[in-house]
Amino acid sequence: MDLAQILESLKIEANNYMRTVQALKAVANELLWDDANRRLVLEGHAYFGRRLNTSSNNRISPTNQVTPDLVVSLPHKHNVVVEAKLALSGDPDKRKAKLIDAQKYDDDLTGFDTTVTETTDHDLVLLVDLTHAQDIKDHIVKLQEAEEIEFKKKFALIRFMQNVQYKTFFVLEMVFGSLTDQAKTDKLLKTVSIEMDLLVSNPRFGHVLFYDADPPLPFLMQQIHELVFNKLTREQILTLQEESQVDVTVTVRNIREDLADSCGPGSESGERTPDIPKSNWVNKAFQAFVRLGWAKRQKGNAYIYCVRKRRKPLEQFYIFCAKEKCKTVEEREKRRAKEIEKLPLFKHLIEHEKN
Repeated sequence: MDLAQILESLKIEANNYMRTVQALKAVANELLWDDANRRLVLEGHAYFGRRLNTSSNNRISPTNQVTPDLVVSLPHKHNVVVEAKLALSGDPDKRKAKLIDAQKYDDDLTGFDTTVTETTDHDLVLLVDLTHAQDIKDHIVKLQEAEEIEFKKKFALIRFMQNVQYKTFFVLEMVFGSLTDQAKTDKLLKTVSIEMDLLVSNPRFGHVLFYDADPPLPFLMQQIHELVFNKLTREQILTLQEESQVDVTVTVRNIREDLADSCGPGSESGERTPDIPKSNWVNKAFQAFVRLGWAKRQKGNAYIYCVRKRRKPLEQFYIFCAKEKCKTVEEREKRRAKEIEKLPLFKHLIEHEKN
């Protein structure tokens, strides 16, 4: 891959991450939506990445901890566990492994919010992109017929798409299975359109930009850059205007906590939700800032972040990360070429490893 291809792949990766977050919020919004009163269920909750425990009878991961992308708890009813799979491989074997792995949520899980609902029963939703939904549905049916996969809990496959008209909408449609709530099942079978503005302004999770999966590095760097810039004091802003640069001392811990407050799911999380974003994500981003020349490492996990009047910082982050990845690819190719040169008889094995 050349630089342009890598740059494009990074942008697609970031776009998919953001679409995944919005799709999870769209599902949460719909499951918590009270159609009769046209508002969110007051006592309901949505948890992004809530830790749950499996039983000893779990077919995939017995007596372990699992973290589905989303858990929705509905008062006096039941819970819904949602796992998003936007980029399931086109390779049938790899896709099969991912689908079989989803069975780890088809278990008598514990760790649900019993203050919302006393029952520990739940439905399972697999959330996929519109373009892959039919293939995934067909694959699930094939695996069920071969008795290689089964769901004892209520299971539903829901596809989503982003539809841009005069406004931006997220469209949800159930293409396989059902939910315990028959009214929701009937509604989702006919498709549901949710305005993006409604998701962004949602008082419970509209602010959420991260879920329990590593965000693309350029995207995370942009969130950190905006956070630091927006927290400048009046004196720091004056220094920036006069000198075109102001140095701000930050720590990984403080940045992580500020990000969690501003765009993490912490407000609805509870003790069973992991710290999102994670400290190692933030530390990785600051190491990249150092290599980029935008930050200087201090003792411990402290950094001096150099704030300047920069144009299109996100584009600069994309280009920087693409160049680093391109360099890594080139170095890997050089090592492989040297291996082939030293061991020409094993060329086919080395090429096979590459693929």
